[in-house]
Amino acid sequence: MARQFGDVLRELAGGSTFEQLTTELTEVVVAVKETGSAGKLTLTLDIKPNGAHGVEVSDKITTKIPKEDRGSTLFFTDAEGSLHRRDPRQQKLPLRQVGVEDHDPETGEVHG
Repeated sequence: MARQFGDVLRELAGGSTFEQLTTELTEVVVAVKETGSAGKLTLTLDIKPNGAHGVEVSDKITTKIPKEDRGSTLFFTDAEGSLHRRDPRQQKLPLRQVGVEDHDPETGEVHG
């Protein structure tokens, strides 16, 4: 019977490959739960002959850790191409905040 893959994996790079896979798997899982997006962990093994009866195994670990969506910001442009948070073509209204003491709660009438 062939030796179990997990046994070989634990011996790669003196055990550091197994430890790194464990750490990076946790990082991917946490990021997937936080972002709701998919992630990926890939282990690549390169196996080359080394003499008549041996092989050399090297590993490469890569991850795709999802990131939070940074969102976007809406801007309006003017004739010169400058960006503005308020539409420069639209007139500003003289709005003011009304406090509790400035209106009648029964009628909604604004005083002052």
